[in-house]
Amino acid sequence: DILFDSWATREIRDYYESWNTVINGSYFWYTHMGMYYPAGLWIENGIEKSPMNMSDPNLSHIVFLSLGALMIAPNEVWVHSLDGCYHTIWCRAFQAGPLVLSGNILQSFPDSWHASGPHERTLIGKTESGKVYFIIFRKPRSLTEVADIIVQDDRFTTDPITLLNLDGWPSTAYYDGKNGFRENEKLPIIFRIKQ
Repeated sequence: DILFDSWATREIRDYYESWNTVINGSYFWYTHMGMYYPAGLWIENGIEKSPMNMSDPNLSHIVFLSLGALMIAPNEVWVHSLDGCYHTIWCRAFQAGPLVLSGNILQSFPDSWHASGPHERTLIGKTESGKVYFIIFRKPRSLTEVADIIVQDDRFTTDPITLLNLDGWPSTAYYDGKNGFRENEKLPIIFRIKQ
């Protein structure tokens, strides 16, 4: 599940409760009133919300979530989904990016400080067999370095992964009830994961 907290009032570990793991979400922006919103387009409870900073070239893909299912699709899918088909199937969706790997193949993405600079990273991925992964790099890496590390991991040599960048430094955060990384951060977008 993904939660949007427009005021970012709670620390990431406060969301833990009965879930196995809590991780930071994706890109966000804030208004002059101090409220936070997901950057780009998003769907919450089947309702499309107003866009915030849709022009960011990093926001290349959409993550659709529903009842434990996950789909990563290019932005064009969103345009074709406005007839409501995804609104009824997928209860949550948001833009993120850039896409780093598609079936273990390095993708081209904007050459920006965000992509080429060394930052802590949070990524979401889905393998060809349907396994979903959240991957956190606590040591700063460029997205190309991230790709090199992932494709050499034994888990993905026989089960290639499609990997999408979520928000990273300074938002990369994690808490599983015992271990944490920036678990005291107050962030507006949080993934709650139940294994």
